[in-house]
Amino acid sequence: MRREPARDVVTMSLDLDFGIDGENRDTKSAIFRPWRWIAGTGRPTGTVNWMFLETGEPVVRLRILGSVCFTPAKRVLYFPGFVSHTLIVYDKDSSPVDEREFEIDHFSLEPTGRRWHITNSNRDHIEKKRKVKSLGPDLSHWFAMDVESSTMLEPACRQNLWEFSPPATDSDRRLEDIRVSREGSQFPIITPADARLDDGPFFWHFDFLVGHGGAETKLPAGPLRIPKEALVPERIPFGQQEVHLPGFAGKIVVLATRLSGSLPESVLLTMEPLGS
Repeated sequence: MRREPARDVVTMSLDLDFGIDGENRDTKSAIFRPWRWIAGTGRPTGTVNWMFLETGEPVVRLRILGSVCFTPAKRVLYFPGFVSHTLIVYDKDSSPVDEREFEIDHFSLEPTGRRWHITNSNRDHIEKKRKVKSLGPDLSHWFAMDVESSTMLEPACRQNLWEFSPPATDSDRRLEDIRVSREGSQFPIITPADARLDDGPFFWHFDFLVGHGGAETKLPAGPLRIPKEALVPERIPFGQQEVHLPGFAGKIVVLATRLSGSLPESVLLTMEPLGS
């Protein structure tokens, strides 16, 4: 971290051992959005873990799946790495029930682990609290996410630089919270399974699960909440990655696979009905 007194600008950096050469300076990047949250709200995020997707593609092999943290307010925040501003919501019958245009900032899992909501870039809650589906005493399904193309996810860059002007008051504490957010950070790389049936169109499917407690979690037999556009084999393989967050008694489990088929939009979220 270095100050530039003449312009009263602070530059925060995150250097990776992988990714494409070059610099990421996109202020809306999922790399920086947790820091923007701290700087803009004054609320600490806790340690941030940055998650990446192994695409197997020759030019951009790794892309940003998002960043995740467990805050002192006991919420799990997920800042997705997709760049789309269109959200399609599917119901239990895999039928589209809602479509909106907005900039998603992050998803918030409530301290109870039973409800969650979406916050936009203006820090407004643009979704009422949604249910988290119980899969048993030690596992819940948070949401499913489908991405039409890996190009909808940000490429991972080796150098990531974010410039911002600290507020006139409370700047030292916020800068310290940003610094602390990098302590003990992990950079898990998620490798999806390949369940494609042919060489035709395909998309990327992700299930975000929440494991409760420290016991070993028994995962489902396959991915959940598959959209109706998917062409699937009888048994769907999946890759999995556990993400452990300091202070969080459970864990986030991401299931990932590639499925044959075409999505109606670039990014789909599938979630439980509105909570009461």
